[in-house]
Amino acid sequence: MMNLIFALLLALSGSINNIDNHTLTNQDTTDTTDKITKSFGHSYIDTYWPIADSLGAAYGIPAEVILSVAVIESGYGSSRNSKLLNNHFGIVGKNNLKKSHGIKSAYKQYTDVEDSYADFCGLVSRKKFYPNMKGNDNATAWVTAISKAGYSTQPTAWRGKVNSALKKYFL
Repeated sequence: MMNLIFALLLALSGSINNIDNHTLTNQDTTDTTDKITKSFGHSYIDTYWPIADSLGAAYGIPAEVILSVAVIESGYGSSRNSKLLNNHFGIVGKNNLKKSHGIKSAYKQYTDVEDSYADFCGLVSRKKFYPNMKGNDNATAWVTAISKAGYSTQPTAWRGKVNSALKKYFL
């Protein structure tokens, strides 16, 4: 079924080359998935760039870093936390999901996405490394500093994912 969906997507995009009787090679599927993910990522980035750019300028954090973290933490805005809580950064805190949806969650709820972005920047600005990094345009140095400051429970893997997003969309 998944191959058929990818075949249809390829056909619709006009880049169908290797389809024979609705079968795809693994490479065709990987290439198509990469195209869809990159397109979806650019859509997310285009939507939230103005927020990240404004907050980045105010806090001295590269907008690329803010968006790359958001892409990873929110699954391009498709995660349950981003949809139900407007939480695009995986920040822990209070919410009313138990009352409103009968769902227990440890993640913080925001009135809107912009509040989530602002809270992330505020959280970063309270870290010990921040005064030395503020205004630094080196995105990978920011990601390293954030990961070393305990932002993620799996800092090495998290740093790799965020740096991959940086490379894919910005570098």
